[in-house]
Amino acid sequence: YDHHASGEASLKASSRKANWDGPSKLLDGLIVASKTYHVAGYVYHESSTAETITMTMRWKNSNGMSS
Repeated sequence: YDHHASGEASLKASSRKANWDGPSKLLDGLIVASKTYHVAGYVYHESSTAETITMTMRWKNSNGMSS
């Protein structure tokens, strides 16, 4: 099935074998320091039961320090 929402970028996760085994997206060249960004997500799953969805964001500054 083709399930999608509006927006300029997307990614798909399938055939995951572990909880941590999710998709990622590099944002190099797409974001600028000192600006505010809003991130939203749309999740589709085929199960009829409720699922817990976790989204995390990791960043690395110009000194190589990550969060």
